[in-house]
Amino acid sequence: RGVPTSRGSAELATRVGVPLVELGDALPLDITFDGADEVAPDLGLLKGYGNALVREKVGAAASRRLVILVGPERAAEKIVP
Repeated sequence: RGVPTSRGSAELATRVGVPLVELGDALPLDITFDGADEVAPDLGLLKGYGNALVREKVGAAASRRLVILVGPERAAEKIVP
């Protein structure tokens, strides 16, 4: 079961058969998977381009473990705050 952080993730989970629950019914979360918008060679991350940033942060804070997934298309030379 999962707690979606966006409409898109809820729709995808529903299509592939992942049962969804509300955050309050799943606390604490075992693990949160999220993606970075950019990642630098020193592993500095930039988050915040998406529309669900607050929900993503709440989910991460409610989780025992946070895993950030990053593909090569998110590589940046340097992250400038």
